[in-house]
Amino acid sequence: MDFAKVIQEVTSQLDAKGIRYALISGFAIALRGVQRSPLI
Repeated sequence: MDFAKVIQEVTSQLDAKGIRYALISGFAIALRGVQRSPLI
Protein backbone atom coordinates (compact mmCIF):
# COMPACT_ATOMS: atom_id res chain seq x y z
CA MET A 1 0.00 0.00 0.00
CA ASP A 2 1.27 3.47 -0.89
CA PHE A 3 0.84 5.41 2.36
CA ALA A 4 1.25 8.85 0.76
CA LYS A 5 -1.36 8.04 -1.90
CA VAL A 6 -3.86 6.80 0.69
CA ILE A 7 -3.38 9.88 2.89
CA GLN A 8 -3.77 12.15 -0.16
CA GLU A 9 -7.05 10.46 -1.08
CA VAL A 10 -8.41 10.59 2.46
CA THR A 11 -7.45 14.23 3.03
CA SER A 12 -8.86 15.22 -0.37
CA GLN A 13 -12.20 13.66 0.54
CA LEU A 14 -12.24 15.33 3.96
CA ASP A 15 -11.34 18.71 2.44
CA ALA A 16 -14.06 18.37 -0.20
CA LYS A 17 -16.65 17.78 2.53
CA GLY A 18 -15.33 20.60 4.74
CA ILE A 19 -14.38 18.22 7.53
CA ARG A 20 -11.59 19.39 9.83
CA TYR A 21 -8.91 16.83 10.65
CA ALA A 22 -5.44 16.43 12.10
CA LEU A 23 -2.81 13.76 11.61
CA ILE A 24 -1.21 12.71 14.86
CA SER A 25 1.40 10.35 16.21
CA GLY A 26 2.64 7.67 13.81
CA PHE A 27 0.57 8.98 10.90
CA ALA A 28 2.10 12.44 11.12
CA ILE A 29 5.62 11.03 11.50
CA ALA A 30 5.19 8.68 8.55
CA LEU A 31 3.83 11.46 6.35
CA ARG A 32 6.99 13.46 7.11
CA GLY A 33 9.07 10.50 5.98
CA VAL A 34 10.43 9.54 9.39
CA GLN A 35 10.46 5.86 10.24
CA ARG A 36 9.45 4.93 13.76
CA SER A 37 11.66 2.55 15.67
CA PRO A 38 10.07 -0.16 17.76
CA LEU A 39 10.64 0.13 21.49
CA ILE A 40 13.18 -2.36 22.72
